[in-house]
Amino acid sequence: MDSGNILSNYGVQRGSDSELDLIDSYEHGNPSRPTSIVPGDTHSITDSIVDDYGRASRMSSVLSYTSGVHKRQPHLVGPHTPEAKSQLRRNESLRNADMTDHTSLTDMYGGLYGSHDEPTASPARMQRFRNYAPAVGEMSEPDHSVVSFPDQSTDQFILPPDYQSQVFMGDTLDQIEGGDRDWDERKPKPKDHLSVRGCANMSTIVLLVLAVLMLFLGYPILRVIRTEQENRARALALGRDPDGPIQMNNASNLRTSLIDPQTPKDAYNRTRFRDGKPMVLVFSDEFNEEGRSFYPGEDPFWQAEDLHYWQTQNYEWYDPETIKTEGGQLVIKLSEKPEHALNFRGGLVTSWNKFCFTGGYIEVKLQLPGRHNASGLWPAAWTMGNLGRAGYGASTEGLWPYSYDSCDVGTMPNQTYLQSQGGGPVAADTSGHYVDQYGPTLSMLPGQRLSRCTCPNADHPGPKHADGTWVGRSAPEIDIIEAAANNGPEEHGQVSMSLQVAPFDEAYNISHAGYHLYDEKLSGHNATFNDYTGSALQQAVSTKVNTTTAAYQMTEGKYDTYGYEYEPGGGEDAYITWTVSSKPVVTLNSSAIGPNKATEIGQRLIPVEPMYILFNLGIASSFAWVNWDVISKDFPSIMRIDYVRVWQEPDKIKTSCSPPDYPTKEYIERHKEAYYNNKLTSWVKPKEEGGYDHPFPGNMLMGQC
Repeated sequence: MDSGNILSNYGVQRGSDSELDLIDSYEHGNPSRPTSIVPGDTHSITDSIVDDYGRASRMSSVLSYTSGVHKRQPHLVGPHTPEAKSQLRRNESLRNADMTDHTSLTDMYGGLYGSHDEPTASPARMQRFRNYAPAVGEMSEPDHSVVSFPDQSTDQFILPPDYQSQVFMGDTLDQIEGGDRDWDERKPKPKDHLSVRGCANMSTIVLLVLAVLMLFLGYPILRVIRTEQENRARALALGRDPDGPIQMNNASNLRTSLIDPQTPKDAYNRTRFRDGKPMVLVFSDEFNEEGRSFYPGEDPFWQAEDLHYWQTQNYEWYDPETIKTEGGQLVIKLSEKPEHALNFRGGLVTSWNKFCFTGGYIEVKLQLPGRHNASGLWPAAWTMGNLGRAGYGASTEGLWPYSYDSCDVGTMPNQTYLQSQGGGPVAADTSGHYVDQYGPTLSMLPGQRLSRCTCPNADHPGPKHADGTWVGRSAPEIDIIEAAANNGPEEHGQVSMSLQVAPFDEAYNISHAGYHLYDEKLSGHNATFNDYTGSALQQAVSTKVNTTTAAYQMTEGKYDTYGYEYEPGGGEDAYITWTVSSKPVVTLNSSAIGPNKATEIGQRLIPVEPMYILFNLGIASSFAWVNWDVISKDFPSIMRIDYVRVWQEPDKIKTSCSPPDYPTKEYIERHKEAYYNNKLTSWVKPKEEGGYDHPFPGNMLMGQC
């Protein structure tokens, strides 16, 4: 129906203020009930006009709700033009915002939205209701809302709170929603959420997140992994256990090979004294780099100790400051300088748990301190099993100087049976030499702590034999030299070259059938068997050899070489051969330390443990009489080492401190305090007495399993 005809039927002209007022009144009144016109006109006329006009145009109104007053919008164009649609959408947004901001709307449309005290209709339903106005007459019972044609600028919509009585009578909810969709410009599609710009933004965010993760998480992890790989590669290149305790990247003197690059090429190969078999160089240190020091962590192979060597009642304190490289040598100084309540300061440097070797030939070129004819100084170059750390008494108790893999009375305290077992053997009770000090007892050792008799489930570094018994473990000692001197103008210097061993032979006497000296004409050093063969704490298989007089600090300052070649084990091929000036002077075969019937012990072994190297310079009357009148004039006394080198057979290279057949690493880690606290003097004594406070593992022969 044409809206103009409708208006003319009711006496309203098109375009007049009456038409606009009528439309506005209809559009913005409450469409849920008939409209009343006050004053002047009857209800029936108004209802008919609004009803017919609303059905013809479905025209939406434009309101300004700021003050809650209905105002006409004279600039509104036809409802079906693009301009109108755009304007309607804009005004709709404004209405929605106003509806949120102004609580007065609840009062204006109480019939639709409900009162403050009652539940309200949903926002979606409110929106749909505003955009679609049903015709007059399609609602339920009328109310008393007022629409003013004459003066719309002042009239307000007054709606009663009885909104629940109002019911839609015409269109369904689907029809209302459909009308809402008709006004949409277009329906959203899934692809609307994807765009080139959006993808670029997301990619940038992802890249930034990954970059931050890489910077603060990935890079540190890669750094740690790479450093670990580099350290393991260095360790393998050095022939060391990659999982060993050395922090190689903290070593200021780090080099990349076990062999010193400055070692002459003609020293890379040699032959065995025993049988002429070829040997290759596996380790060397020429000490040519000036100013090396040996505090903990400074060197991959050596560490200077900071302790008092109380075991031998030394007069000096060992201080790392006394040891350094100077002029192409390793220099160890002994000076009359008080430290830690002692009157002298000397040096001890070792390769403990850093470099070890098993079998082969070791040679040291050195200059002895002091004079060849004044006794009292105690310079030494020696080796020891890695399970005992020199100067750390708790670690060595029950391990030094054992070299034993039998389960018999030799593993028990004092090398004797328990009284409940009848005691004895007689030789162990009566053949000791130092009766005044120890009585007639042969041995005062506490027993072998890690013996073949150790209980099956006890604490032991391993491994085990095929029969399930433990391999006997220990810390044996082989001395390259311990230097002494005879006093007098015409006297000469001497060195002792020894194997310290336990358990002991009767009266500390070995079988000389397996222990022989080389011809004086061959060696030129007049080697003789040492009169000292041991005490209640050690048996010494020892030889005295004359030194080169010119190779002393206070004589001509020359150097001489000392060393030993050995094959580990207890078989016929096991031996030690000591050398001076690169010539053999004495050989000890394993048969010389075989089973002893008198003391009821078995074969002692040419050391099978991984051996580390030690150099020290001290002073002690327990080693030799001290000629104070002479040596005090020569302080500081200096021992110089030009090089140390180790060779092994190509198919028998073993340079680990924890080889698979004689492991040490895990045991040391389990008992770290005993190996790193030199103030602990005993394995078994309680803490308050300076001990590690750990019992020896049970011994099967003693009924401790």
